[in-house]
Amino acid sequence: MSQISAGQRREGSSSHVRRRLAVEEEIIKLPDCDLEAVTEQFKLTVIGRMFHREGRSTDALINLLPKPKIWDVEGRVQGINLGNGRFQFNFDQEEDMMKVLAKRPWHFNRWSFSLEKWEPFTSEDFPNSMPFWIQVTGVPVHFWNNPTFNEIGKALGFVMNIDAKRAKVQVSINADLPLQFERKVGFPNGDTGMVKLTYEGLQRHCFTCKLLSHEESTCPDLTEAQREEKKLQRAEQTRQEALAGLLAIPSFPTNPTAVSVPRPREKHSVNPHADDRPRALLPRREYQERDKSPTIHHSPKRTGDLRHELRERRESRGRDVWRRLERDSSDRNYSAKTRYHPYHKSRDVPRYSRDLQRESQHV
Repeated sequence: MSQISAGQRREGSSSHVRRRLAVEEEIIKLPDCDLEAVTEQFKLTVIGRMFHREGRSTDALINLLPKPKIWDVEGRVQGINLGNGRFQFNFDQEEDMMKVLAKRPWHFNRWSFSLEKWEPFTSEDFPNSMPFWIQVTGVPVHFWNNPTFNEIGKALGFVMNIDAKRAKVQVSINADLPLQFERKVGFPNGDTGMVKLTYEGLQRHCFTCKLLSHEESTCPDLTEAQREEKKLQRAEQTRQEALAGLLAIPSFPTNPTAVSVPRPREKHSVNPHADDRPRALLPRREYQERDKSPTIHHSPKRTGDLRHELRERRESRGRDVWRRLERDSSDRNYSAKTRYHPYHKSRDVPRYSRDLQRESQHV
């Protein structure tokens, strides 16, 4: 009897799961909307989408972008988190909206995000375009004309602008696809060549799969050992580029006949004949000379590469800033806070008797 009841319970549980899944798979039909009315409503709205989902929150982005040193539209725009990495900004003035769109591409914490004027979209990947000025290297100078760079730009995306004199083309690319850094071109005489493509304003991306959604250290196409190997290769490449940059800077002595001979560093040692009299008993000039601190010489190991230490300092200082930005702006009430000023007397502090006597004389 117990076996039969247990089997019935299992069968009932599985049928309940099937019914629940069937309900979840049902499509809810939405009614039509008045596109003409909503187009007028959202004519000053832009839609944004983050490609990297594991970084800072969208609320932090919404609170940060309108600031004076970024978009400079604070107080004239309202941001809304749409979920799934998407957001929108409603502008009060068309001039502000066009100014923001003209300065694309934009980045948040060095991660790229798409930003487009509102349109009646239904796709989950909208918006997915990003405009870049692309420098084209490898085209013979007598081919520097609009038709040449228009053909190259069309192979990358939608051509927005061309600067043939500088071998540059502005293209709106599909940011969900891998970036293209090299392309083969063919000339009228049958010859072929390779051109190099450099994206102006490009920030974080994966050097292996060329996507904007992650970096090489988290690329799903690599194993853990390959990621570590790539990390070492990038570090060595960065070191070589920095060294090449230092060697490329010429240094000329002001006196051509003078030869600079490095002097050996001397370790700071304690002077046994140092004056240990109290400072109050010394003339001012003497104690100023005595109290001068010796020059601190850093070791070559410390001065060789401080990039890691500086990066950790910046990140530690920025944690508090990010925490403040990720708070909902509606929870802030700066006007209700009591601000401290060293020259403002508190109302709760009792006044001195001398002040009371002065006031009593005028009564």
